[in-house]
Amino acid sequence: MQEERQLYVLARLEVLTDQGSNSVPIDPDSMAWEYDESKARATLEVLRAQDRGLNPVILCPTGVIGPYDFRPSEMGQLFIDYAKRSIKAYIEGAYDFVDVRDVACGHVLASEKGRTGEAYILSGERVTVQELVQMLERVTGVRAPRLKLPVWVAQSPLHSRLSTPGSQAAGRF
Repeated sequence: MQEERQLYVLARLEVLTDQGSNSVPIDPDSMAWEYDESKARATLEVLRAQDRGLNPVILCPTGVIGPYDFRPSEMGQLFIDYAKRSIKAYIEGAYDFVDVRDVACGHVLASEKGRTGEAYILSGERVTVQELVQMLERVTGVRAPRLKLPVWVAQSPLHSRLSTPGSQAAGRF
């Protein structure tokens, strides 16, 4: 009897082109960002591992947050920057957050109940960016930025100029 070899992969939620299905519809060429495209290609490679006797289960957490963020994560750094009054504007939109401890529980459940070749979205709570900055204002006492930019700013080349650390544009914005 051959031993069953389970393989668990953390993918980005964005790699799923149909987020209402567990059947893992993935199209790397439809990804808007290079990072998402690379994650989609890597996820497809993992799924191909079924041909080599592995049983892949894909876990797609949304924005992971939680305690012990020592590095810090991108979101942790955003909170630090906010407290230091470095955030002058925000882009409209929303995030879906999931607690890192819930992601850990999702791993355990996937090992017990996950089905080969299927993807599971590990989600928590959707929070608009406006709600997030208002929450940070209450917690830190630092006034929330009032300048709300449209989402297309994040999708434009201007965004990389504004968000690149050390750039002159980033320092003024």
